[in-house]
Amino acid sequence: MIVKTWISGAKSSTELIPKYGIGSDHIIREWCNKHQITGSIGSASYKTYTPEFKMQVINDYLSRHSYSEVSRHFVLFPSTNSR
Repeated sequence: MIVKTWISGAKSSTELIPKYGIGSDHIIREWCNKHQITGSIGSASYKTYTPEFKMQVINDYLSRHSYSEVSRHFVLFPSTNSR
């Protein structure tokens, strides 16, 4: 609901943060990124990643210098639990 409200422009992040007790607008943006890529923000995801995949993610991060870009590219989010 928060993501849809923010995406629609009905309320700004500064209005949503205090109303729902959200820590920062960064959290809302992260939810929006996840929603746009996966269509969901509520499901927990437990994945096993190969060492090769992990190295690919690290190398991509080092070349881009942006966690946000890398997380969108590889569909990785802070709430995703990886093993």
